[in-house]
Amino acid sequence: MYYTKNEEKTIKPFCKYLSDSKFANESFLLIWKNGTKITANFCSDDDDDNGLEMDDPNYEEYTSIVMDIKKIINLDQRDGFDWVEGRELFEFNYRNFPDEIYNSKGKLISKK
Repeated sequence: MYYTKNEEKTIKPFCKYLSDSKFANESFLLIWKNGTKITANFCSDDDDDNGLEMDDPNYEEYTSIVMDIKKIINLDQRDGFDWVEGRELFEFNYRNFPDEIYNSKGKLISKK
């Protein structure tokens, strides 16, 4: 998979961790800077874009990660996730990537 310069320090390490199939059903603790904390399982990753036409100079492609929410521990609207409450799935990319991701054993596996 190709990663943009913006994804090299965030999306790439997380996807590399996920590429080992033994982690396919693992729960992750996702933490954002203002205190939003969610436990979730990985569902899929996909190429995505910002919705602009390809010939637009602001067009951008990136990788999005889809997660299945298991528990919302805390939501802080400043993190931009007030909309996840009541949903089963949510998506993030390099722009709204968690500041920290821990695996089910409490090991830090990705940091923004």
